[in-house]
Amino acid sequence: MPSITAVIFDLGRVLVRVDFTRGLMRRFAAQSHYSDEQILEFVFREPLFKDFSKGKLDINQFYESFTARFNLDILFNDFSVIWCDIFAPMEGMEDLVEDIAASHKIGLLSDIDPLHWSYLIQNYAFLKRFSQPVLSYQIGALKPSPKCYRAAAESVNEPPGKCLFIDDRQINILGAKKSGMQAILFKNPASLKQELRQLHIIS
Repeated sequence: MPSITAVIFDLGRVLVRVDFTRGLMRRFAAQSHYSDEQILEFVFREPLFKDFSKGKLDINQFYESFTARFNLDILFNDFSVIWCDIFAPMEGMEDLVEDIAASHKIGLLSDIDPLHWSYLIQNYAFLKRFSQPVLSYQIGALKPSPKCYRAAAESVNEPPGKCLFIDDRQINILGAKKSGMQAILFKNPASLKQELRQLHIIS
């Protein structure tokens, strides 16, 4: 395999923890006759959230559509706070990014909406280390679309074969490999460090 010159990270459940059930669903459900499970099912299966993450809806359109769908009477600022109340630090990942960046280019490829990205970039300063993040709502595509991996390789100015992609979903790992990248399925920071040492990316 070609030597790795760039490491590209997924964001949610790799660089930061994500829990859609923590507070967010219960707080929405408290104003709606829908259950937590019905709202969570909507987030992952109905087109609205995917369209938001692909940039087909702006923030106000998503807010209005979501609140109408679940009969929520909530101001936008309150909605935004609840919508973004799903993240927590992934212990050890900030330091690991810094270790990798000392010897390799780093990139970011994330399926994400503009509300979540705005919140994260304001609250997790180390994400500013990624100078050209590839975000689904900006490029109009979600993983495992080949467009995502091409854009990620271009963002670090390296051919796909020299890029290592790290993601927590097997379908996205397979997509990266089909696009010519090397890839690691993320399980936890400790196992990732071990695999990176085996590849001589960190010591």
